[in-house]
Amino acid sequence: MTRAYLGIDIGTTRTKALLYDAAESRVLASSSLPTPVKHSSEGDLRDPDAVVEVTAAVSARVLREYPADVAGVSVASVGEEIVLVDATGLSTGTTPAWYTVESALSPEGPTHAEATWHKLSSIARKHPDRITASRSFTDIAGYVSSRLTGDHVTDAGGFSPLSMDRSHASRTGFYDPTTEQWDLQRFDRLGLPRELLPTLVSSGTVIARTSGEISANHGLHPDVPIVAGGHDHFCGAFGAGVRSTGDIYISVGTSESQIVLVDYLSDELREAGIDVGTYVDARHAYLHIASASGREFDAAVRDTEFTDSIDDLYRRMEVLMDSTHLSGERRANNIDLTVRPILQLLHDQADRAADRIDRLLTLAGRSDGRVFVGGSPASQPLWRQIRRAASAVPLTFLREPELSALGAALLAQFAVEGIAPSPPAVTYSEGAAHGISGGMSVSPAGVRAE
Repeated sequence: MTRAYLGIDIGTTRTKALLYDAAESRVLASSSLPTPVKHSSEGDLRDPDAVVEVTAAVSARVLREYPADVAGVSVASVGEEIVLVDATGLSTGTTPAWYTVESALSPEGPTHAEATWHKLSSIARKHPDRITASRSFTDIAGYVSSRLTGDHVTDAGGFSPLSMDRSHASRTGFYDPTTEQWDLQRFDRLGLPRELLPTLVSSGTVIARTSGEISANHGLHPDVPIVAGGHDHFCGAFGAGVRSTGDIYISVGTSESQIVLVDYLSDELREAGIDVGTYVDARHAYLHIASASGREFDAAVRDTEFTDSIDDLYRRMEVLMDSTHLSGERRANNIDLTVRPILQLLHDQADRAADRIDRLLTLAGRSDGRVFVGGSPASQPLWRQIRRAASAVPLTFLREPELSALGAALLAQFAVEGIAPSPPAVTYSEGAAHGISGGMSVSPAGVRAE
């Protein structure tokens, strides 16, 4: 039976599972299901246990499709969403989705409106009983990982604290990426007991082993290493081959994230007015800028009342782009002017993305760097054409649709084998696909690119 690693990615709208054969550097199988969400008067909410049911279903589906000897499992997820747990390790209730924000933010909290700090503040204010009933908290990926262990009661009958990887901690609003520890002063502003804070761990480290019914429901045998994963954007970057200082990754989905890797965070970088944090390779820090490009695109499509497929939408925009080469009657018969606002939005987004790349490179002290682009829009030739035309630096568009799940699988491989080379990446090059290589190995300083 093939030895493989299982990567799970809990995204905003879809939850994916991917099985990776490290010996052959290839994806064996992948699948996805909708990520559950509850609509409420308080905004969209996530039920952590419903998420666990979905990760189980999609993982079991992949392992039925391609039975394998799973050597390790790791979970990536959206950031900021928080799961409060009781003394048995079970969720105490729903959590605001990462994009659900308060209309009026507390001035005591971070300026980042989606930060976990604000979600904890909201729960404490609206549902104080849940805080009283809770023993700790973690992110969605951390919760799924904890459920794979069976329970959280120690042999002595005490509570076994949860963990949180540092890439997720970087999005809380009470983590110090320079010391890589909790910022207790910022956390104390919430007025919550410090005992709630989970144990910080580095992505790519073994945190437990599978046992119990829930891991079996995922299709996993007992005693499989459970490896700390990370924030989905940063796991996606890792899966894309972003391993070296100056590398940039652009993840385009519901939100668009752009990150650049740096060796350390100077005071100047920390005061630059952008997000900073700890990368999943445990060696680099990152600078991060996010935008709502996917949600803007969806809103523009709704405004035009376009109901056909995305592929058809792009075909109509391509005709509009080529309209200067058409004339007379043919132009009138072929051009759909209703898609013009969407096409203009794609150009505007490309210009803003190019500006952000320039800013990230400047902050990182680089004149150029490798820029990798992943996400479903990259499958559209017109989208790639628009992005290339706007960018002052070459862009590498990756074909792998599940980069975050792949990155999680690679983190599992690293934890077990001590090495996780980037698989040869098939890229869009408008006519020819080519490979990108890069890897990582253990060194006294942590993980380094090769």
